[in-house]
Amino acid sequence: MSACCSRTRRPVRPRQKGYILIFGALALFFILIPAAGLAIDVGMMYLTQSLLSAASDGAALAGARALSRGSNDAAQRANAEATANAYLHANFPTGYLGSTNLQVNSVAAIDSAYVRSLTTTASVQLPMVFLRLLKINTSTVAANSKATRRDANIVIVMDRSGSLQTSGACAPLKASAIGFVDKFAEGRDNLGLITFATSSRVDNALSTTFKTAVDATLNSLVCTGATSSAQALWQGYDALVALNQPGALNAIVFFTDG
Repeated sequence: MSACCSRTRRPVRPRQKGYILIFGALALFFILIPAAGLAIDVGMMYLTQSLLSAASDGAALAGARALSRGSNDAAQRANAEATANAYLHANFPTGYLGSTNLQVNSVAAIDSAYVRSLTTTASVQLPMVFLRLLKINTSTVAANSKATRRDANIVIVMDRSGSLQTSGACAPLKASAIGFVDKFAEGRDNLGLITFATSSRVDNALSTTFKTAVDATLNSLVCTGATSSAQALWQGYDALVALNQPGALNAIVFFTDG
């Protein structure tokens, strides 16, 4: 006898190579390239944003400090704006990561009766690398910073006793005080000078036009006598109370050798 044997044929599956190629191309275009763009292009944007923000912060702070330069409010604001712009250009390298079209604008303003501000706005165009394939050629990166400066009412209470002359500290102390006076803004800040030795005296009353007068007083100051500071400190406090400007920065600055 002969046995008849039969085999079960497996079904023939259609070839899928074409579908895989199409799917791979679509995945490359819609998934991998955008992911690479996020990883590289967004990383470049983050680095640029960080540096631009730091430069903008520094510019605003430098501009606010420059509000003390000039004989009136208009000159002081112009100096502040120019200083802020210069600081930003100095701290953000030209062409950083291929960036172009750096735009900087600084504006000084009066916020309230005793407060002024400096606002710096900066932006650059950053070229994209991978995202160009999605027709995104550039991205704008911007930063904005603001610094405020309160008007100051400063009474300098300064020692002129003989111990300063004996120790050789009289001349350096006067020079330091003159440098300190120059930090304040005429026309906005009030500054006065009270000196003390055996007794105290109000050499220069609080005034918004103080630099020439106070510098002259300090240059001619003679250090002699004992050290008695209590009355001078009280006179300084009394002058600030009489001025009555609670919204400003009111301070007594005490110069002494102890």
